[in-house]
Formats: sequence, C-alpha cells, structure tokens
Amino acid sequence: MKVMLAEYATCTGLGEAIRAEGAAMLKTLKACFERTGCRVLVPGDFGADLTRAAKASDCGIVIAPDDRLADDTARMEAACINLGSPPAAIRLCADKAQATELLLHNGLPAPRIVREGPARCVVKPRLGCGAEGAFVAEGPAAEEGLI
Repeated sequence: MKVMLAEYATCTGLGEAIRAEGAAMLKTLKACFERTGCRVLVPGDFGADLTRAAKASDCGIVIAPDDRLADDTARMEAACINLGSPPAAIRLCADKAQATELLLHNGLPAPRIVREGPARCVVKPRLGCGAEGAFVAEGPAAEEGLI
C-alpha cells in the first residue's frame, strides 16, 4: 500500500521550532507506516506535488495549520482515501466557538464561553491554534473574532 504523508511545516520551511515539531510528527508517522510494509510518499510542496503524490497513493494524511488543513485535505480526498478527519469536521473543530457550543450541547465538558459581566477569563482568537493571541482579561471579549 502507498501512503502519502503531507506535513506543511517541513514542506514549506516554516520557522525552526514549528519545522522541528513537524519533522518529528512526519518521522514518527513515516516509521510506523513503513514498519507495516507501506511505501510512504512525502510531497515536496503543498501545491502541485501534493496532488501528484495523492494521485500516486492509496491513502494519505495531511498535517497543516487550521487555516488550510480542510482545503488541503479536500484536495487529497479527491485523489485518494483520507486517513484523517473529514474537511467538514476540520472546519468545525478549527472554530473554537462552534466546537465549544457543539460539545456543551451534547453534554460533553468544555470551557464555558463568557459573554457578559465582569469575570476574569482567558480571551483568545476564535480561529487559530496554539496560544497565539491569548491573554487574560477582566471581562468577555468585546472585539469581533475573539472568544
């Protein structure tokens, strides 16, 4: 079986820390698939080479930032079987407000979203990953795009 592993940070040469994390994920996944007898294809870029590698593969996984993961996964799905999450689930999970509301609606534990009143809380961008842009505030986020 041929498996495509597309990891964005190593393909695009992002900053050193992010690239090191991506390289570690890629190395681990590659070794696991190769141990099971799979041939692993790693695209050199997230443009035409991703599509070419996907078409040459039976299945694959895309690892990329939230803002492009769903679209790149959909491109891969057009060519081979997706071993990761479907694009619709990726989009939902990338939106912290939507994901939190869905979890709470289904009775699953999740941090509550503070909408009014004085309350010390963590404010962060609704979209994005890591702790980038997060800060502690004495009340809910007033600016659009923050929760």
